[in-house]
Amino acid sequence: MILLINIDILLDYLNDLSESKTNINEKEKEYFMKTILILFISILIMSCNAQQNENKDTKKDQRYSEESPYKIFTDKGKGYEIIYPSYWKFEDKTNDNHMIRADIYKDNNVGLQIRWYSISGVFNGFIDSYIQSFIQEMQGHWKGSIKEEKREFKTIAGKEACWVWIYAEKENGERWLFKEYLYKNGTNIIAFQSGVLRIYQDTYEKELDAIANSMKFLK
Repeated sequence: MILLINIDILLDYLNDLSESKTNINEKEKEYFMKTILILFISILIMSCNAQQNENKDTKKDQRYSEESPYKIFTDKGKGYEIIYPSYWKFEDKTNDNHMIRADIYKDNNVGLQIRWYSISGVFNGFIDSYIQSFIQEMQGHWKGSIKEEKREFKTIAGKEACWVWIYAEKENGERWLFKEYLYKNGTNIIAFQSGVLRIYQDTYEKELDAIANSMKFLK
């Protein structure tokens, strides 16, 4: 808008200059023309830079919709940070529990818990033991079926990672997806234990994945 206004002003001035019947010589006209041209180019460059900065800010927020601005959780004690939707509830556990670092959830239908573990063996061995323990623990909480569906190994933030899908169904017919996001950073494991009611999976699994993909390890 500012650029268009300035262009109109410049065009009006050039038109007045060309129609002027004053005694301005050719050198003076050439000087004015060069000055106006430089001013026009400067305005154009400033407008392009402003548009580029606006585009960068828009790209930064693409992982969430405009209605879902995000917040950053930094766990300096375990050396990582993540981004999560600001409309989700957040409970910092870093001062209360060595293993459980935070709870992040929207409501009783979707959320995740961040945990920390230390390992001495290989990543795959830890995953096998971890998933087996999780399934056994969940089976003790409710009656029904629960089983691992698949695993995907990834590289996130330059570190080994593994995502595990676990499907569960209660006796009353309630169906859940438990999705484990595991990251290995040296001898440390950061685990996101997430859960979403299956009827909301299409909506909130993307949000959970976005949180998981935002993982950044601190130097």
